[in-house]
Amino acid sequence: MNLRWLGGLRFTYDLNKLFFSAISEQGSLKTTFFMVDLLNPVKLYTIYQTSGAYKISYIAYDNDYPKWMKICSINDGLTDYCYSDTVNFP
Repeated sequence: MNLRWLGGLRFTYDLNKLFFSAISEQGSLKTTFFMVDLLNPVKLYTIYQTSGAYKISYIAYDNDYPKWMKICSINDGLTDYCYSDTVNFP
């Protein structure tokens, strides 16, 4: 994957998890959201993939477990448009 943009980093101290998004420049933009368990960093979890350029805006928890994240679209890398759509974690 040729990365055009990497960001939207979110780290949770209590859960030892790192969340981030990576945007590919192959053809049309595609964003993939990842999670790394820092206690077992060998495995990279793919959470969600969608067309377009997006970043993680917010992660919601329920009983100390991540349940969903809010995402924001990226407009030419200059401004963000955030909306209320969310992505549920598996």
